[in-house]
Amino acid sequence: MLRFIINPHSRSGKGKKIWENLKSLLPQDLIYQQFFTEYPGHGSKLAAQLTKEKEEPAPIVTIMGGDGSLNEALNGFHMENAPVLGYLPTGSGNDFARGMKLPADPAQALAHILNPKYFYQLDYGAVCYGDKARPASRRFLVSCGMGYDAAVCHQMNQTKIKKLLNAVHMGKISYLIIGIQQIIHCRFTDGTLKVDKQASIPLKNIAFISCHNLPYEGGGFPFAPGAKVDDGYLDLCIVTAKSRLRFTAVLFTAMLGGRHTRLNGVKLIRCREASLRLNAPLPLHTDGEVLGFYYGMEITCHPRELPTVW
Repeated sequence: MLRFIINPHSRSGKGKKIWENLKSLLPQDLIYQQFFTEYPGHGSKLAAQLTKEKEEPAPIVTIMGGDGSLNEALNGFHMENAPVLGYLPTGSGNDFARGMKLPADPAQALAHILNPKYFYQLDYGAVCYGDKARPASRRFLVSCGMGYDAAVCHQMNQTKIKKLLNAVHMGKISYLIIGIQQIIHCRFTDGTLKVDKQASIPLKNIAFISCHNLPYEGGGFPFAPGAKVDDGYLDLCIVTAKSRLRFTAVLFTAMLGGRHTRLNGVKLIRCREASLRLNAPLPLHTDGEVLGFYYGMEITCHPRELPTVW
């Protein structure tokens, strides 16, 4: 059984039309179900409904949308009844598709799902945040982060520039514009990082700390070029900077194929779990979805728990 969760508002509102075109490519004798998301968070509710009971064999649940649509589904799945995940990329960033080397064309991606060549067991991450009175947690498939990267995501989700540029297939420029703005406005703070229950590492002038299950975030920035989605580890990219000029150099070299890893103030750590504590609150995101401002986070890798097909 094939099931599709479709974000009709993806690709600047063209998602529904794209899906109608894709349906014409489905075999006439194929049995499938389609579900359209109607509001933010609806994808999680649909995913929960579709995985409420155990099925053998596990159904293929295909998400059509962007990284945010994938994140909603992942956070709705009952993982004890985990489906086989399929993906049709129609987002603006598409960092999951980029990191997995999936076809950017939804029609080609659909062909892979209908005639699969690869089945993988993917890792996913979970982040805990909030305080003792109101603890919260959320899963992520691509990345999570605190600081500059989350600030860019926050503004991206609010600006009208993104929709305008996506409409003319220039969505990446919106990331560049907002990224430059946030270099000026983002906050730096101090804190401590504890990795795999080792001694705490003091950090000064934290610009951002991103945690990666896949190499890219922010529409193609390879902040963790060595991250692998099925190795049982998460890759931390820690960026500290004494000045905004030096921080700009880090971001510029990151655009050039991940060369930022050679610079002072950039550190990559591979871990199974980590705990970050900050002196001042910074924004937190999971797969580009901003959760608010917090004084830290705790992350954990869940190795090879998500079946995927393409």
